[in-house]
Amino acid sequence: MTQYRRPFVASFLAGLGGGFILLEGAARAALGLTIETGSTGAFGITAEGVGFLAGIEGTVIVLLAGLLYFMPEAHRGLGIGILTFSLLSLSVGGGFLIGALVGWLGGVAAIVARPSPMPEGEADDDWDSDLDDPVVEADLADAGATLPAPTEPGGASR
Repeated sequence: MTQYRRPFVASFLAGLGGGFILLEGAARAALGLTIETGSTGAFGITAEGVGFLAGIEGTVIVLLAGLLYFMPEAHRGLGIGILTFSLLSLSVGGGFLIGALVGWLGGVAAIVARPSPMPEGEADDDWDSDLDDPVVEADLADAGATLPAPTEPGGASR
């Protein structure tokens, strides 16, 4: 499986924008803030309902930003989703407008990103490197646990 460099800037911008949208949604839902049209929002939705919708949109953008970071090979589809939800959030306030703009920039950056494959020696698969730590092995041994023998990708033991 080919590993790609992660589009950190695009994920960060999208997550930041989604966070602003989520924050505004929480504020509207908790405080009952009204929007520009008075006590009810667009289509007769109350401020709490608008806050709930903004919270959903912000959560979706944050989740898409996380997926973008961990699945860089799907950057175009995730970027389109981030861009779409950032633009949709303008209907419910857009995260004080800053969230929509920053999320929009993150979505565009994700679409135009070109995650290049990592060189062989630079693979980002050391998530289990703590298991090779002697301190962790000693702690596991003290607890009576044993580690399985490490295997190579082909299935052969080291």
